[in-house]
Amino acid sequence: MSDPFLGESDIGRVADAREIAAITRLEETFNANRSRVFFSRQLEVWHENELFHWITNRGLRDLVARGTLISEVRALKTGGSVTLMWHRSYRYPRRDAARVVALVEEYADPNIGAAIGLQGEYLVLEGFARHRFLLAGREAREYHGVLRTPG
Repeated sequence: MSDPFLGESDIGRVADAREIAAITRLEETFNANRSRVFFSRQLEVWHENELFHWITNRGLRDLVARGTLISEVRALKTGGSVTLMWHRSYRYPRRDAARVVALVEEYADPNIGAAIGLQGEYLVLEGFARHRFLLAGREAREYHGVLRTPG
């Protein structure tokens, strides 16, 4: 059975220097955490200060293709899916995988997203107030008497 995490475009493609660095960094991460299950976006965010997300993702796909990592796609109750992965030496990943999926589902809940959005709006408005920014208008096309034309 083919792994849905592997893309058709990855077959036969040669990795560049950045991808090789990503693969090395990801191997270090998984070797240091052989008894943990991760999800792909988590790893992308973990390494975003040093690697672009798509490069991290390509590195993960390469490690899955090589057999260094095991990858599994799980359906979420919200209708989406999450790609889990773990080091091939992890003998009993099922319980850890179930915990990761439960955590992703908890934060994927629309109520959580709405609460985070409201908190973000509050923080922005508070920042504006502290710096005495004033909302002068909505859907404005003019600034200091200069009319902005659309397009």
